[in-house]
Amino acid sequence: MLTDPTIEVWSKAGCSTCIYVHYSKKLKLLFDIGRVELESFTEEIFACKHVFISHGHLDHSGAAFSHARQRSLRHPESPAKYYVPVEIVKQFEEAKQKMESINGEEISMEIIGVRPGDEIEIDNCSGNNMDLFVRAFASKHRVPCVGYELWR
Repeated sequence: MLTDPTIEVWSKAGCSTCIYVHYSKKLKLLFDIGRVELESFTEEIFACKHVFISHGHLDHSGAAFSHARQRSLRHPESPAKYYVPVEIVKQFEEAKQKMESINGEEISMEIIGVRPGDEIEIDNCSGNNMDLFVRAFASKHRVPCVGYELWR
């Protein structure tokens, strides 16, 4: 059975936003990943398999490729999924290719475009019998943007 989640938020306008939601040792989610500054939570952040990015500004997406690289070192059998507004999937894929060229090797990650109304079922990795979903909703910004709500 799922308990209420623990939610940790790091945010400074224009610098970074990262929201870490966890229900258990196995069920961990990130909403935006601008930059992660707290050393004590590094391992937990890299364990997150689902990363929901609201928009492409670097203070919300800038650490995605670093996260993917670090996660692949720790969990090579299970690359993370990065959910981004469908309008920026192409740019995210191009940025991934550029980062791979700079890094000299593939960055293992799955980039998935989302639209308002899309519902993503979260893997039943915690052994619970409850369905957990993230739903994208429309959000206004000067660039393509979605918000996310977590529900069960």
